Parts: sequence; C-alpha cells; structure tokens
Amino acid sequence: MTALLIIFAKEPRPGQVKTRLSPPLSLDEAAHLYHSFIQDILEEMARVPEVRLAMAFTPPEAQVWFRGLAPPGTDLFPQEGADLGERMAR
Repeated sequence: MTALLIIFAKEPRPGQVKTRLSPPLSLDEAAHLYHSFIQDILEEMARVPEVRLAMAFTPPEAQVWFRGLAPPGTDLFPQEGADLGERMAR
C-alpha cells in the first residue's frame, strides 16, 4: 500500500517565509534556510518507497521553480483558498 504525502510549501522569497527568524537572520538568510528545509524533506521522502509525493505550492506562478526542485514523479498543484484550513481542505 502506498501513502500519499502532500507537502505544502511557499516559494522561498525573502520577506515571505520564516520571517520570525529575522532577526537574528536577514530576510535573505531566512529564505535560504527555508529553501534548504524544502530540499531536505523532498530528498528524504523521495527515498521512502511506500510514499508517493505531492506538493501544494504557492504562489501559482512558482510552478516552474517547484518542478525544478521536486523529484521526478512528484505531483504539483497550486494551493487554493483564503487561509491554511481552506487550502488543506481543497
């Protein structure tokens, strides 16, 4: 049996991700750290044979960026909804 793991992610733009880490990190450093977090979880989960990966990403125009990052076979779809609860329900 295969499980589906959906990872919710934002394109790591400075000032848009991990802002509570600034300070002590700069906005650029926080975005770089977030990018590293996404890479790490994708690489780790791609090695689990019982898991099928999908990514719900934002903003919608970041699809090309996420396609370049995601392992082959990862399903990609833009997040839709006004808040996290609504986006998760969709």
